[in-house]
Amino acid sequence: MTAAVSHPNRIERLKHGFLHLAIVTFYLYVCFGVIIVYKAAVLKSYNIEFAPWGLGIVKALVVAKFIEIGELLQLEKRLLGMTLAWYLGCKVAVFAALIVALSFVEEGVAAVLHGRTLLEGFSEFAQMGWFLILSESALLCLILIPLLGLGVINDALPEGQLHRMFFDRR
Repeated sequence: MTAAVSHPNRIERLKHGFLHLAIVTFYLYVCFGVIIVYKAAVLKSYNIEFAPWGLGIVKALVVAKFIEIGELLQLEKRLLGMTLAWYLGCKVAVFAALIVALSFVEEGVAAVLHGRTLLEGFSEFAQMGWFLILSESALLCLILIPLLGLGVINDALPEGQLHRMFFDRR
């Protein structure tokens, strides 16, 4: 009887987790897609072809999964007791740092899977240059603010209130 009761609970959590991952992935895909279009437009003005259109969805899936890992690790729990604004700023910084670190590790793992050494993968990541890594990290923070901000606000409100605010008729 206990297994029958907890089983639907697991299925509901799985559905909720999948829906959350899909929404986050879609949001990130739109954001990364706009950046890719902008990058392609700038490069085209210099007669440089750039069209990695599939890159946006892959990067969105990877970053969404990294966000899920951050949520599971509950890294931001140490930030409790701050004002909502400081909490959100720190959470964005922590998640951006986690995503950059996991992206660095991902490059190393991808290199090994493609028959190169771990060091080659890390050096390819570092060859992007610090200016590009920092600017992409800043863009990532700007993308994370509304994404994580809505979650922070949702957690501060009574259950279901944010959903009602967005989706109930006025």
